[in-house]
Amino acid sequence: MVQLMKLEFKKYQLKKHVWGMLIANFIIFLIMLIPLAAIKTETEEPVSYEQLLLVIDVFVRGTFLIYSSVIMSIIVMDEYEKKTIYQLFSYPIPRQKIIFAKLLIVAMFACLGILVGEILVTTGVVIVNEMIHSITEPFTYEMVARLLPCYLAGIISSIFLSVVPYTFGMKKKSSQSVIVSSIIIVVFLCSSINGPTGGMSIFIRELVLGILAVCMTVGSVMKNVRHIEEKDV
Repeated sequence: MVQLMKLEFKKYQLKKHVWGMLIANFIIFLIMLIPLAAIKTETEEPVSYEQLLLVIDVFVRGTFLIYSSVIMSIIVMDEYEKKTIYQLFSYPIPRQKIIFAKLLIVAMFACLGILVGEILVTTGVVIVNEMIHSITEPFTYEMVARLLPCYLAGIISSIFLSVVPYTFGMKKKSSQSVIVSSIIIVVFLCSSINGPTGGMSIFIRELVLGILAVCMTVGSVMKNVRHIEEKDV
C-alpha cells in the first residue's frame, strides 16, 4: 500500500501540492486578520479567543476539504474521465488496493492540511493579537487543553468527510461532482458556527459529526469498492 502511494505521489507530482497547502494557509491567515482588526475597531462586545478559534477551525477545515476534493479529482476521477483507469486496472494489483491507496492519499492531504493550518494560522493570529490587543482575553495553555479534544474530533471527522465525495463522483465518473459535493459538505460544516460555542458543546457537536462521517464514509466507500474486482470499469 505504501509503495502504491509513493508511485501515485511520483506519477502526479503531488509534492507541489504541499507548497499549495502552505500558500493556502498563509492566505487563510491574511483573511483572519480582517475580523481581528474589525474586533478592535468596530466591536463593542468583548470577543473571546474561543470564538475566534472556532472561526479559524471552520475556515481551515472547509478550505482543505475542498482542497482534498481537488486532489481526488486529479488522482481518481481524471483516471476515469480519460479512461486511463483501464490500463491501471490491467496491472496484477488488486483493484480495491489501488482505490484505497488513492483514497488514503486524499485523506492524508486533508489531515496534513488541517493540522498544519490549525497550528500555523492560530499561532499567527495569536502573535498579531499580542501586538494589536484586539482580544484582551489572555491565550493560555489551559484554553488549548480544553479545546484540544474538540480539535482532534474535528480533524478525525474531516478526514472521513474528505473521502465521502468519492461516492458522488463515482455515480457519473465526474470531477465536478466530487468538488460540488465537497462544497456542500463545507456549507453544512460552516452552519455549525452558529451553534453553541462552549467547549463541551463543541466537543459533542464534533463527536456527533465524526460518528456520522465514519458511518457515511465506511458505508459509501465499501459499497463502491466491494465488488470492484468483478465490475467492468
